[in-house]
Amino acid sequence: MTQAEASGSWSLSLTKTTTLACSGAVLADGSLIVLNLTVQSDGTAATTSTWRNPSSGAQLPLTGTVSFTDGTTDLVLSGGGSTAMEVRGTISSAGTFNGTITDPAPGFTPVYGTSGCQYNAPGSKG
Repeated sequence: MTQAEASGSWSLSLTKTTTLACSGAVLADGSLIVLNLTVQSDGTAATTSTWRNPSSGAQLPLTGTVSFTDGTTDLVLSGGGSTAMEVRGTISSAGTFNGTITDPAPGFTPVYGTSGCQYNAPGSKG
């Protein structure tokens, strides 16, 4: 995994899991989260990295890391204020992502809904 392979536009397609309650106005199955990821030479997401809110279309900040050793990815997608979601999984050099999105991220309140929700979030670059 290289810096260039990790950087770029990533589209993640969501499907709710049964891990958490998912109550309130959570994201529908098939919703797309688009990450515009600029990864620095140390594996951290640059401050210019963003994600697009599928409900409003707003570009919002994200933080986190990608391991160049094995593609392990841990990102926090800020929803504004005290809200955030966490993306955990693996990016491959072939341009695929396998992992989950958990709303809320640890220590935050949910971006969507009124209780926690977890989504399978396979995706691809491009």
